[in-house]
Formats: sequence, C-alpha cells, structure tokens
Amino acid sequence: MIICLDGALLDTKKNKTYKPEDVFGSKYLIKKNEKKRFKAEIVVKKTGSFGEISYVKLLKILGGSLEQVIERNKDNHENKRNKNNEELMSYAKSINMEQLIYVRKLGQGQFGKVSLVVRKQP
Repeated sequence: MIICLDGALLDTKKNKTYKPEDVFGSKYLIKKNEKKRFKAEIVVKKTGSFGEISYVKLLKILGGSLEQVIERNKDNHENKRNKNNEELMSYAKSINMEQLIYVRKLGQGQFGKVSLVVRKQP
C-alpha cells in the first residue's frame, strides 16, 4: 500500500492522480485480495514524500485482517453511541408540540429560544 504524504503520484494505466493523503492499494486490505499484486504503473508526478507499507506489516500493526478488526470493533463505544442516538432521534420524532407542556424559558440560543417542557401523560 502506498500513501501519498506530499506531492503527487500518477497511475499511468488509469491516468489517475493521487494527491496528499490519498492511499493507493487499500483494496488489498480485504482478505480476498491479499494475494493479488499491483497491476498499476505508479510514477511520481510531483516531487514529494510517499510512504509504503507491506500487507504483512500493516496486518501486524492492525492486529489482524481488516475483517477481523471490524468484527472486534463492532461493539465499540462509538457504535453504541450511534445506536443510542438513533433510538433517541426516533423517540424525539414521535413527539409533537401538542404533547408538550411549557414550563419556563431557559434562555436564548443562536437559533432561537430554549424552553423547558414536559410531555403530557396519556
């Protein structure tokens, strides 16, 4: 895998330019592609800095294949937070103004007033 840090790389077969922060060869991180080889002809288009890392070294750093890393992290804090946010948004969308009782004004925000409300009991 090649990472363009500064400068530009050119894939002469596809006439595609890779700019800083672009990654070439990331498709080889998928298990089914691990034995495949680059078929592209990459040349330096603009002088700069480029990093290269082998599949084996990257797997060692990651602690396994891309699929294994994704599986290990499927229950991470960020995913749990996103799931909770989705549940909260679903609940919030189910409430309409007629179901709320105004308690008091809390303040004024950049987009309007902020009020404390409670939901009417059914």
